[in-house]
Order: sequence, then structure tokens, then C-alpha cells
Amino acid sequence: MERTPAVVIRLVPWSETSYVVTLFTRRWGKVEAVAKGARRHKNPYDTAMELLACCEVVLIRKPSEALDVLTEAKLSFRFRPPGRHLENLYAAYYLAEMLQVLTQPDDPHQKLFDLAQQVLQLWRCEPINPWMVFRWETAALKLLGHCPSLGRCVECGRSLVPRGTGTFAPVHGGVLCVRCRRGRRPLVALSAPSWKAWLVMAQEPLEAVLRTEPLSFGRPGEIRAVMNLYLSHLRGSPWRMHRFLPPAVPLSSRKPGRQTAS
Repeated sequence: MERTPAVVIRLVPWSETSYVVTLFTRRWGKVEAVAKGARRHKNPYDTAMELLACCEVVLIRKPSEALDVLTEAKLSFRFRPPGRHLENLYAAYYLAEMLQVLTQPDDPHQKLFDLAQQVLQLWRCEPINPWMVFRWETAALKLLGHCPSLGRCVECGRSLVPRGTGTFAPVHGGVLCVRCRRGRRPLVALSAPSWKAWLVMAQEPLEAVLRTEPLSFGRPGEIRAVMNLYLSHLRGSPWRMHRFLPPAVPLSSRKPGRQTAS
């Protein structure tokens, strides 16, 4: 039996009395385990077996593809949004969905685990705004190696600065220079303020994810729309929680404008 901190990111009924629980753990990354008796009114896990609960768990690890067995779970804290702020709850569900979709089983990401736990602590205390979600998404993508290229052309590596309307290619994973964008589809026009805001967030240190203040530039609706499009291409299908995040404006139909190389 082995012990580790964990966040509950998914619960699926396994029998009348048990769950198959997906845990994002600090020690092993994402694991699935059987929590026997967890659906009973009186169960050995108390209140630790609920979505977004942060807890200390004890597992019997299985050497084969069989599910691990959860033997103990001690609650550290549960996620409850402040007041009636449903936006916080939806954002936390989205955090769990990102950990579920973008990580692989038994692939530890200790920095990502620590960051996710800190973000849940923050989001259960502070009313959320779109920039707090953007910072989490960008930081998680950085740690997982999926952050789009925003300061250089994703194809030729040419340095680009946010002047004029930029060209973002979701399929290719970043911005394109004027030369490389020719003949490529689909392309999305990204205004200079929003491009600059996303670039700033990508260059911030990881601890910036705990900031609550909005950036003074950038268009949250536009960034939300482009972020949703990029992550959907990354996943290969729409995300369940995207429709519950702050509403996005329609993507610009303008042709990408001039970009400046430095």
C-alpha cells in the first residue's frame, strides 16, 4: 500500500455500492482505482469521495492493467464556490476535465499537481474572472508541452510581435508569419491586444496563475473563442465545459492583417 496526495477528477458508478474513481495524484499522475463501498451512506472514505476533493489517499497498486484499489482517503479540503458564484464551480469542473483529458495514466506531473491544488484553493475563495481561467489554461499547457507558439512563427521560427491583426493556426499550434500562412487553413484572425495578452500570460512565471487581477489589454471574449478552438483541435473534439465558461464572441471574419517581424 502506498500513500500520495490526490485530487478527485472523475467518479463513475461501478456497482450499487462502489465507484471507479479517477485521481490526479502527485506521485503517479493520473490513476484509476476502485473505491469499494464509497456509495454507501456510511463509507470508509467519509466525504473524500466527491468531485474536486483534495485528499490524502492510500492505494494498492496493481502491476497489470487491472484497476488499483483505494483503501483509504483522508480529506484535505473540498471545493465549494464562494457564495453563489457558479462560474467558480464551472471553472473548477473545467480544471478537472483538463487534467482528465490532457494527461496520461501513470505519468507524474508534480508541478502541475501543485498548481492545480493551489488554483482550487484560490477559486474556492475568490470570485472568478476570465483572466484567472486563461492563466490556468496557459500554465497547464506550458507544463504539458502544448502551449501554442505565440512569439515566433510556428512554421519557420521567425520572431513576431503583436502589431496589427495576427494569424493564428489552431491545427499547426500557433501564429504564422505572412509567408507561412499562404495556402493554410483554417486560420483565425487575432487582434493585436488579444495576441499580446495571450503572449504575456505565456511568458509569465507559473506562480502568476494565482493572480486575480485582469490584464489591462486584450479582449476576453476573443481570447476565449480562440482558446476554445485551439483546445478542441488539440483534443480532437469539443470540450464539455467550454460552453459553461464566460461567453465568447464570434471569431473575426476579417482577413489577417500585417505582422511585424523583429
